[in-house]
Amino acid sequence: MKLMTPRLPVEFSAPDMNLDDDELLLHGVSQTKGAIFETEASKRYIEQSYFSSVQFSRNVWHGVDIQDVVFERCDFSNVDFQDAVMHRVQFKQCKMTGAQFGGSTMRHVRFEDCMGKMVAFNFMSGKHLIFLNSSLEQGDFIEATLQKTAFQHCQLEDANFSEVDMNGIDLSTCTFDRLTVSIDQLRGLKLTSEQAVGFARMLGISIVDEST
Repeated sequence: MKLMTPRLPVEFSAPDMNLDDDELLLHGVSQTKGAIFETEASKRYIEQSYFSSVQFSRNVWHGVDIQDVVFERCDFSNVDFQDAVMHRVQFKQCKMTGAQFGGSTMRHVRFEDCMGKMVAFNFMSGKHLIFLNSSLEQGDFIEATLQKTAFQHCQLEDANFSEVDMNGIDLSTCTFDRLTVSIDQLRGLKLTSEQAVGFARMLGISIVDEST
């Protein structure tokens, strides 16, 4: 699947940083290391920016609007991104343990080589998403909308996909022994034959080997 990539400036020469009480705007920012702290501003925007090895952990960023941004090797552990809006965003080699993306809207977002145990995407509206080489064990996708979404070589043990339409989703390259799914939402899900047998057992179906 091909995603639209972040539209970053050719040069990060004149960043626009508005940090007043009503609005937080980070535009054209290039930051390596350090930390970005939460704000009580009612409107928050991060646009056309690049962050590397920056600490965001435990911050509350409800409803933040993020467009055309790359996060590389950043720490988002336990960050609250609920109801965020993200367009053309990339997360590369980021820590996301316990991060909350519930109710967020994502378009053309890529998660690559991320550590996201217990990450939550419940009730998310997602379209054109890629999860690549990422650890999503015990991840919460309950009632998420996953349109044109790819999971490639991800760890999905104990992930919860309850009430998620799995039509068109391919988990054949992913690793898991147990998933929580809704039986009536499985049509169109792509699995390997070995995974399919495991699914049948999870659903209480006994597999009979006719050769025995």
